[in-house]
Amino acid sequence: VVYNNYNKLIHKLYNTLINYNNTIEINKIIHMIVYCIYSIYHFKIINHSLAIIFIFIIIIIFFIIVILIFLFFTLYFFIIFFFFFATFSILLLLLSFLRNLNFFTFFLITFFLSFFFSIIDIGIFFSVFQIFSQ
Repeated sequence: VVYNNYNKLIHKLYNTLINYNNTIEINKIIHMIVYCIYSIYHFKIINHSLAIIFIFIIIIIFFIIVILIFLFFTLYFFIIFFFFFATFSILLLLLSFLRNLNFFTFFLITFFLSFFFSIIDIGIFFSVFQIFSQ
């Protein structure tokens, strides 16, 4: 049942993305990210070699996005994105032990908690930055 629901979710994501953008590479990347999050949540990283591969893929995607943000936006966007991604990934691994949760509730909890903690992290970062700049 879980696999069928997950496949339906992926197909919905895939179809909507194909309708918006014809590039299949973006769809593949998003498919991999969703699969990685789902595998961390559902299997608690049983296959460690697969988990390492997924983590490397996510790191590569993260750096590509960071470079794009750094080229098109200011340093503030870069810092906010970095802290958000860092807290999101850490909380994703920590909350993966709560397996009795629904996948969407788990994802939403992780997303909002990481958003909250990233704001706190940014505040700490800027206060430390001001102390050192004086």
